[in-house]
Parts: sequence; C-alpha cells; structure tokens
Amino acid sequence: MAGEDREQQAPAVDRYRFRVRTKDGRELVSAIAVVDPRAKGKNRHDPADSLEELDQKHEEEAGRHDEELAQAHEEEGERHAKDLEDHQQAAEEQHEGALEAQGESEVAKKEVELDRANAGELDERKAQIEEDHAAGQEEAEEKLEEEHGHKLQEELAKVDERHLGELVGRGKERARAMLQDLRGKTGEEADEVLQDHLDRLEDDEKELREKQAGERRKKELDLRKDQRQELLDLRKKGASELQEKKDKVLEDLRKKQEEEKKKALEELKAKVAEKKDRAIADLKAGFEKAKKDRAEALKKRQEEELKKRQELLQGWQEEEKRRHRELLEKKGQEDEAAPEAEGGQHP
Repeated sequence: MAGEDREQQAPAVDRYRFRVRTKDGRELVSAIAVVDPRAKGKNRHDPADSLEELDQKHEEEAGRHDEELAQAHEEEGERHAKDLEDHQQAAEEQHEGALEAQGESEVAKKEVELDRANAGELDERKAQIEEDHAAGQEEAEEKLEEEHGHKLQEELAKVDERHLGELVGRGKERARAMLQDLRGKTGEEADEVLQDHLDRLEDDEKELREKQAGERRKKELDLRKDQRQELLDLRKKGASELQEKKDKVLEDLRKKQEEEKKKALEELKAKVAEKKDRAIADLKAGFEKAKKDRAEALKKRQEEELKKRQELLQGWQEEEKRRHRELLEKKGQEDEAAPEAEGGQHP
C-alpha cells in the first residue's frame, strides 16, 4: 500500500509537442516529447526516446506517403489504361467500319464491272450467232431457190413435151384424114379439102397452144405457191433453230459467267477481309506499342515524381529532426543550468 501511495504521489509524466516556423515560412510539429520525473539522473527531465519517436514518426509518414502515392499512381495507371483502351476500341470500331465500307464499295464496283463485261460478251455472242445463222440461212434459201428453178423448168418441160406429143398426134390424125378425103379429088375440089384440113390443123394447134399455156401458168403458179411455202417453212425452221441455239449457247454462257463472277467476288471478298484483318492487326499492334510506350513513360514519370516527393519529404523530415535536436539540446542546457541557479554547484 505504501508503494502504491508513493507511486500515486510521484509526479506525472508530461508529454509535449513543439511547433516551430522555418525560415521559408513553413510550420513543423515535432514528435511527442516525454518528460518523465521518475527517470534516473539527468535524463529524468529529457524527452524520453523523443528522437526515436521522431524517427518512427518519420518512418510511418514515409510509409504512409509511399502507400498513398502508390495508390494514387495505381489509380492513375488504371485510368490511363482505361482511357487508352476506350480510345483504342473506338478507333478500332471506326477504322473497321471504314474498312468494311471500303471493302463493300470495292466488291460492288467489281460486280458492276463484271456485269457490264458479261453483258457485252453476251451481246457479242448473240450477234455472232445471228450473223452465222443469217449467212447459213441465206445460203439455204439460195439453194432452195436454185432447186425450185430446176424443178419449175423440169415441170414446164414435161408440160411442153406432153403438149408437143399431143400436137404431133393431132397432126398425124389430120394428115391421115386429109389423105383419105383427098382420094378421088382433083382440082378445086382437092384444094378445098386440103384447105379445110389445114384450117382444122391450125385450129387444133391454136387450141393445143392455149391449153399448153394455161397448163404452164397453172403449173408455175402451183409450183411457186409450194415453193413460197417451202421458203416460209425454211425460214420458220431457221428462226426456231436460231432461237434454240441462242437460248442454249447464251444460257451456257450465263452459267459460266455466273460461276466466274461468283469465284471472282469470293476471291475479292477474301482479299478485302484479309486486308481488313491485316489493317486491324497493324492498328492493334500500333496501339499496343503506344500503350506500352505510354505506360513506360507514365511509370518513369511516376518514379521521378516519387523520387522527388521522397526527397522533399526527406528534406522536411531532416529539417524537423534538426529543429527537434536543437530543442533537445537547448532543453538539456537548461536542465544543466538549473542546479547552478539553485545551489550554486555543478554536479
């Protein structure tokens, strides 16, 4: 109990902080200075471990400063990376859209060129088919006309030959009849008989000539009619054959053109896609390099900033420590001078 009373009656431990103003106007606050009356010897009036506490405070401040700065740098790096990523994404989308539009334009242009070339080829092939057919048709019609001419001459020759035979037969009959009628006739009577038979013979010839001419006209008209129909049939057949040939040849050509067009457009689309992918890859590579370079530059700047702030903090702490040391030294001198003022003696 006595020990407890003595402990309760012992002077309390005092704690102080010192606020000083530097020449440049800054204010510094010292670490806690402890004055312990229970300490032995001259140290009982000194701040206990004040320099160690100040060093500890400085170490904590430096650690806290480094942590805060590291966090700030980390947040800055994240913002920086996000800004770069957003910019890269927007640029890639814009560039990709432009490349797609350019590719679609190239494909559309190529398709128009192919369609124009194919149409021209179809027209040329159609014209060539029609030209070849016209030449063949003209030759066939000329041959038919020649055949018709020969046939007409043959048929008319048959009509003439038949009528000539009939005329000869009539003449023979008239001659026999005339000789029969002339028997026993002389003089004028004989002349009358002869003239009568000659007139009859002339009438027979005239009749036969007229009949021959009529048959010739009829035969020629019938043949011409048949020949015109044959010509019309030939032309109709030629037109049908021409259309069938054009349909087949042009259809085959269209299929061939469509296959070639499809192949050409697929090849172009593949090239456009490859070009776009290569451009996007180059863009991404450029962005990645820029991102890396900017990250390195940011890291370098942050390291320089950390170094400068650490140097500045270290300077502040050294200044504070120097001031504190001066205060401690001044306090020590005052404590040593106190006994002399009281008893006039030095320990």
